[in-house]
Amino acid sequence: MIKFLKSAAKSIIPPTMYGKVSIMYEKALSSFSYSVLNKKKIAQALSMLEDDCPDEIAIKEAAVKYLRGKRVRGCGLIGNSVNFTRNSISHCCGFDNKEDVTRICDFDGGPFPFDVYIKSYKKFIFQNILRQCNCAGCKYLSYIYPPYEFEFFKSLSLNHFWGCNLKCNFCREKNRVGEGNVYNILPVFQELYDKGYMREETVVSWGGGELTLYKYVDEALLFCLERNIPQEIHTSGVLFSELIAQSLKDERSFLRISIDSGTPQTYMKVKGVDCFYKVWENVKRYRKHGKVIVKYVILMDNSDINDLLGFVQKCKEVDINSIEIVPEFVSYAAAHNRISGKKNAYTAIHSKIDIDFYIEIAKTLRKEALSKGISVSLVHWYVEDKNRILS
Repeated sequence: MIKFLKSAAKSIIPPTMYGKVSIMYEKALSSFSYSVLNKKKIAQALSMLEDDCPDEIAIKEAAVKYLRGKRVRGCGLIGNSVNFTRNSISHCCGFDNKEDVTRICDFDGGPFPFDVYIKSYKKFIFQNILRQCNCAGCKYLSYIYPPYEFEFFKSLSLNHFWGCNLKCNFCREKNRVGEGNVYNILPVFQELYDKGYMREETVVSWGGGELTLYKYVDEALLFCLERNIPQEIHTSGVLFSELIAQSLKDERSFLRISIDSGTPQTYMKVKGVDCFYKVWENVKRYRKHGKVIVKYVILMDNSDINDLLGFVQKCKEVDINSIEIVPEFVSYAAAHNRISGKKNAYTAIHSKIDIDFYIEIAKTLRKEALSKGISVSLVHWYVEDKNRILS
C-alpha cells in the first residue's frame, strides 16, 4: 500500500517539487496506508499539510484517489448546488449570526465564476472530512460519497432579490421594502444551460424576498418552463401569478406558501398584513394547476388551539393534501444551544422557550392534520425531537 501511494504521489507532483517538500508528502501518504479502517488517521494525514503549501492540491488529489469509493463526512449540497444571494454566491442557504457559512465569493451578476466555485467546493469537501469548517454542527451533515469531479448543478437556490410584501415578526431581515440592487438571473441561467451545468434534472428553488415582486421573474420562470426544468417556488401568496400557476404543470414542480396561522387575527399579528382570506383564495387557485404545500412555522404567537384547528380546516377547504410543520429555526436552534454568535433581539426572547413547547404544538397539529387525511412532513427538526413528535 505504501509503495502504491508513493507512486501515486510521484505521478501528480511535478519534478520541481521533489526534494525536501516531497518528504512531507511521502510522510503524509505513508500515514494513509495505516488508516484504512481509521478515519481519524485520514484526518491527521490531511492536517499535516500547511495552508500556504504551494502544491497542497497535489496531496489532496492523492487523497481523493485513496478516499474514492469510501463514505466520508460531508453534505450533499457541496459540489452539487449553488445559492445566489444579493451580493455573493454560496454552497447552501445556511447562516450563522447573519453570515453565510458556506460563502464562495462576491457575485452580483455577470459571468459565473466557475473556477472559483470548483476550488471552493473541493476545499469544503476536505474541510468537512477534517471537521475544520463552518459546517460543523449542521444537522444536514452525514456520511456520503462526495462529488470529487463536478458534473452539473443539481439545484440552484435564488435568494438574490430583496422586496417582500409581508412583515413577518420572526423574519431576521427587516424593512424589506422595494427592490434594492437586484440583478437579472436570466443571463446566468443561459450561461449555465449552454455549458451543460443546468439541465432538466436541475431543480430551481425560488427563495426570496418575494418572487412576484422581482422584476425579472417572468422571463426566468418562462426559461425554466420552456426547458422542462423543475421549480420549487416559495411565495407569500399575497399576489397571484398566472406564470407561476403554469409552471406547476410540471409534476416535479410545486409551490410552497407559509401561512403560519388559522385565524385572520393571528395572520395579521404574525405576517404583519391583513391578507388572510386573500392568500387562502390564491392557494385555492394555484392548487387547481398543480401541487401546493402549505407550511406552518411554530411560534409562541400562533400556538393557540384555534389557530391549529383553523389552519387544518382551511387546508381541507382548498384541497391541500400536504403540509409542512417547521419550528422557527433560529429560536429553536438557540433553545437547543446549537447556534453560535450573538443572538438577535427576536432570538434572545424566544431562545428561552422550552423544547417541549415545540414538540407539543407539532404533535397536536400533526395529529389533527392526519385525522383529516392530510399528509405531514416535519422539516428542520433535530432527529431526537422529530422522533418524539412521531412517537
